[in-house]
Amino acid sequence: VYLTEALGLGLGVLERADLRDAEAARIAREFEALSSRLIEWENSLKVGIETKSKEVLGTQERLLERYLGERGELERQTKHLTNELVDETRESSVPARTARAVSKSLDETISQLRAAIDVSDSQSQLGKFVIQSRNEANEFRNQIVLDLKIFNQLKEDLQTVTDKAKNIFNE
Repeated sequence: VYLTEALGLGLGVLERADLRDAEAARIAREFEALSSRLIEWENSLKVGIETKSKEVLGTQERLLERYLGERGELERQTKHLTNELVDETRESSVPARTARAVSKSLDETISQLRAAIDVSDSQSQLGKFVIQSRNEANEFRNQIVLDLKIFNQLKEDLQTVTDKAKNIFNE
């Protein structure tokens, strides 16, 4: 299109130029021949572009159909991944991996809980609590025994003083 316009401009310049009739006629014939070839070339190019576009669109359509169409690659992969992810009989599925992770976590928690409540282990939390409670109970018992001794001693002393006072008043 641009080349045709450029040739048209050139022909206009030549028409305005002072050329002999034979030379102007020769240039006009050459211009017409060149214009015809350009038009043929342009038409051929349009047909080639249309053909190539149809081929490319057809190829793209086939590729899209093969990937996105019914029973296409996307559907096949989606079914495969769905089976891989949700079929609990498969080792790699989400339910199977989740079950293994939960089981492992529960086993660890139970083990830690057993260790924490083992009364026979003086290093377990419950073992430490029992030892501390026994020590506090022994200290409390010892304090009661001591307080009882003091009370009995005071009672004896009071009895002695009372007996002496009675003796003094009875004499």
